[in-house]
Amino acid sequence: MITDKAEALYKKYKKDLDNQLKKSQKPIERLDTVGAVAIDKFGYVAAGVSSGGILLKWPGRVGHASAYGCGCWAQDNVAVSSSGMGEYLVKTFFAKECANALIHCSNKDYVNQMRQFFVEKFLSKLTIVITSVNNKHFNLICIF
Repeated sequence: MITDKAEALYKKYKKDLDNQLKKSQKPIERLDTVGAVAIDKFGYVAAGVSSGGILLKWPGRVGHASAYGCGCWAQDNVAVSSSGMGEYLVKTFFAKECANALIHCSNKDYVNQMRQFFVEKFLSKLTIVITSVNNKHFNLICIF
């Protein structure tokens, strides 16, 4: 449900943005998510993620970068940073669940463990058209 006020604001900002794009002599750079994982000389791991944001986002939208466990997670000897469709990364607690899948991988076949996790715990939860996956709207970096 969209209020008249919210719709009017969206249209105003969309028009302003379109006008700025028309006036611009150089292409406007696209903002994007930046993620990192690190390990220090003692073996401690860390993960972080920062979102470039979404232009004209809905008021109150919270993406994965602001929710620890969704965009990044570090536990034991595993660190994960992810980017993509923030709403679905949040709904599935994606980064934390990736770390858990790696921690509990008994056969040490980490690549197949992550493929299986991705299909069963993430792609199966999407209620959007899966063609987005072909456009690479998901990224993940891990150390363990």
